[in-house]
Amino acid sequence: DGPSATARFDTPRGIAFSKNYETLYIADSGNHVIRQWNLLDDSISTIAGQPGQFGLEDGATGQPSLMHSPSGLTLSADGNSLFITERSGRCIRRLSDLGTDNGTKATLTTYAGICGHSFDSNSGVAHDGKKLDAYFLEPRSLVRAPSTFLGHEDWLLVSDPGSNLLRLVTNQSVTTLLGEFGLPSTTGQKVTDLAAVILMDAPTGIAFHPDGWFVYADKNRQELMLACANRVRRVAAAKGTSSSLTITTIDWTAPAGVSINDLGNEKFAIYVSDADVRADDKDAKSMYIIKN
Repeated sequence: DGPSATARFDTPRGIAFSKNYETLYIADSGNHVIRQWNLLDDSISTIAGQPGQFGLEDGATGQPSLMHSPSGLTLSADGNSLFITERSGRCIRRLSDLGTDNGTKATLTTYAGICGHSFDSNSGVAHDGKKLDAYFLEPRSLVRAPSTFLGHEDWLLVSDPGSNLLRLVTNQSVTTLLGEFGLPSTTGQKVTDLAAVILMDAPTGIAFHPDGWFVYADKNRQELMLACANRVRRVAAAKGTSSSLTITTIDWTAPAGVSINDLGNEKFAIYVSDADVRADDKDAKSMYIIKN
């Protein structure tokens, strides 16, 4: 911890701004902690977990709360809590009371899933159920759904690439929105009902538009998909992908991170990162922009 110029991280992953944009929260995955960057005084501090120690213990800051590879972050509607995916912890955690004493009194609790358990030992699969009875295999990215999506502000959409699923976390339960456990897609999807099984292979990044539709990156299928009005369709795919649809083809290998910028007047831009770009490949592109 300390000034940003001297603070150190180990594999930082998800980030989220506070509602007033004065603080940036960072999932420091390799250190198994959540850090906050105060942009007013340029200081970085740890507000959840113990640096270099992994575990699954809940607790308040200053108490021995432990995390295991935190990854995705999203802010609650009231701005006072962070929802966090833990890839190795296999659950969703909630860090509340962010506004109390500049985050120093934040409290870490398990929000969904059974930390440390990836599947039901009886059935052998990750399954849905009540929020604290469901199983996640590898929760990665998560976003808070806008109220225009099914009318609830603090429902979460979570990518579970280990299970090849997109999961919906409500106030009461965890349900599978898209995918079927453990079954990667071997054929390209066209335009399909959400009610039907949509197979995917390692879904990663997710982003909502304010109007309630969302996009997600299917990393191993090398595709960007859009879900809107009970339909799913392919928006973009790697060059050489066969499809009967007119879509954008892009020279990417592993689309992963996704963000949407609403430009107004029914215009928008989708930003997609390519996770397989190497730092020493000076000719490769790491970010793509798709506009309607």
